[in-house]
Amino acid sequence: MPGSGLDIMIDTGNINELERLYSLYALVPTGLMVLKKALKESLASRGKVINEYTIGSDGVEQDESDPKGKGKAKAPGNSLIPATEWVQRVLELKDLFDNIWKNAFKSDRDVEVAINEVSYYLVFPFVYSFFSGFWVLHQPQRQMF
Repeated sequence: MPGSGLDIMIDTGNINELERLYSLYALVPTGLMVLKKALKESLASRGKVINEYTIGSDGVEQDESDPKGKGKAKAPGNSLIPATEWVQRVLELKDLFDNIWKNAFKSDRDVEVAINEVSYYLVFPFVYSFFSGFWVLHQPQRQMF
């Protein structure tokens, strides 16, 4: 939805304008579908920024001693800090979109489903990458007898 100002309204928390946008798009037969798509794209892009900021764009840290510049997977010094920071940011984002859904989009269930779909795909890759790395690092060593 280029030119709609949706992202700016979300950033500034302009609930009244978002409500007006929702009301106008609801008048058009395919309007709510377009609005939901734009809302999902906005949430997905914001979630991607959070994931990239917290774990990097590919989940791999660069090893400075590697002359080829290839990334090697290594655990951060304190893996708890990025995880808690990620949780805090994701919860803030979810609260923001829940507030918009409740107050501007009149608790429309279709919009709620769209937000929840994106939230699932936002959370799952980070949780998977964090816990798979955690499992590898903290896996009990098998002893051969």
